[in-house]
Amino acid sequence: MQFYLPAYMVWFLENYTNKTIETDFVLYAMDPQQSDVKLASYHKERFSLFNKEQLQTCAKFIEYCMQDTTGIIDTDFSQKKFERYWKQFL
Repeated sequence: MQFYLPAYMVWFLENYTNKTIETDFVLYAMDPQQSDVKLASYHKERFSLFNKEQLQTCAKFIEYCMQDTTGIIDTDFSQKKFERYWKQFL
């Protein structure tokens, strides 16, 4: 996750103006799945090697996505995940 997520985030930012199913996969990969204990544990494990700055960057990415006005990004999903989880890293 430490290697692929940053590359995928960069790809997303360079390509999200072309709405495809792949653009939202970046967001969905960052979903902490707090309503499911097994999935929440899996998420925690995937991000366990991230340092403070990397988690901050993920939070800023989600924050950027929730402020999108193009209608291309799943802003509702981004806002929910930011408010419920990712904002703690800012």
